[in-house]
Amino acid sequence: MSYKENLKKSFRLGLEKYNINAEIQMNIAHSLVAILPEIEQPKVLEIGCGTGFLTEKLFKKYPKGQFDITDLCPTMVDYCKKKFYTKNTRFFEIDGEKIKSSNLFFKACKYDLIVTSMVLHWFENPLVTIKNLKHLGPIFYSTIGEKNFIEWQKILLELKLSNSIFPVYKIPGKLKEEFFPCEQVNLIRFFKSLKDTGTGLSGVNQSRISVKNCRQILKVFNTEAPKTMTWHIVYGVIN
Repeated sequence: MSYKENLKKSFRLGLEKYNINAEIQMNIAHSLVAILPEIEQPKVLEIGCGTGFLTEKLFKKYPKGQFDITDLCPTMVDYCKKKFYTKNTRFFEIDGEKIKSSNLFFKACKYDLIVTSMVLHWFENPLVTIKNLKHLGPIFYSTIGEKNFIEWQKILLELKLSNSIFPVYKIPGKLKEEFFPCEQVNLIRFFKSLKDTGTGLSGVNQSRISVKNCRQILKVFNTEAPKTMTWHIVYGVIN
């Protein structure tokens, strides 16, 4: 199964528990919408709608807007279509990395805003995709920063498992960053919560951790005491 097929499967299986475990994603969507410009009737393209945290906020900010809402996962598209369908909204099941290159409809489109929250880091070639997409309109984004889960990264470095760190690209146009510390009872529960939001999948070029190494990590992290795991989120715009 390809990386993208695994990604679709992961988010499909996480759909039922996504809203329960996605408080961070809701906060990120709120912060992203706060940096969007005031436009009376914008034409908006959303890439990676998920269960619609950002979609709902976009509708509230731009009540007279026109929206094209997309996601790689058909289950997510169907979910949002049932929840948010209006005459000013169209829904598309499409890979965000292929919007410009393989879809004749999007090739002819221009948008006032392209908005995407917590999606770019899942792309196989995010910098190439951004280069293609920016011809359709300005891209406003949120994505993970290089210090995301820094506590986890430090342990992997100590154990010489740096090839298991999630790959992070430096996306241009950074406007601000935020850190969201999460107190976790233990490491196992933390990663279970990630899996329940569909984000437990390994990234491209990220090596899987063996059972033996997992035991080493758990020993270092000390699951008997509460620990902090910190999200590092970057927001920006690319014109």
